[in-house]
Amino acid sequence: MTDAVLSNSISFASGILGAILGALVAGFFTVWAVRKSSQDLEANEIRRQKIECIIALTGLRWVISNGPAQPNEYKAKLMYEMNKIPSLWADDPEVMKNLRDFSADRTNPRFVLLLRNLGTTTKLSTGKLSDADYCNTFLVQ
Repeated sequence: MTDAVLSNSISFASGILGAILGALVAGFFTVWAVRKSSQDLEANEIRRQKIECIIALTGLRWVISNGPAQPNEYKAKLMYEMNKIPSLWADDPEVMKNLRDFSADRTNPRFVLLLRNLGTTTKLSTGKLSDADYCNTFLVQ
């Protein structure tokens, strides 16, 4: 083989090898980016669900008060939101303990503590609310 043919062969082989390596690297980073964005999307959706649950529970706390009879649709919504807590906060032992405590003894202080602990897992400022802020609108039966 002449030097020109050998040089062309080496150049061709290195071009093919470079293309294969480039495709592999691009494929690897594509798969990595898709997995990362899927994880971020899931985390953002869980965070969104947590915030919606806290806001709904805070807004529906009047349903468990001693006031006039509450419509069944609001009772159902409150039960739905309360039943979402174990799915959304299963990895938080403090929240799960407070949920069990509230289920065993449905009192204002336990419900307020549950709402506060739910809020600590998000950027909601529920910890800045006083007991009066929570309790003036309801009395737990």
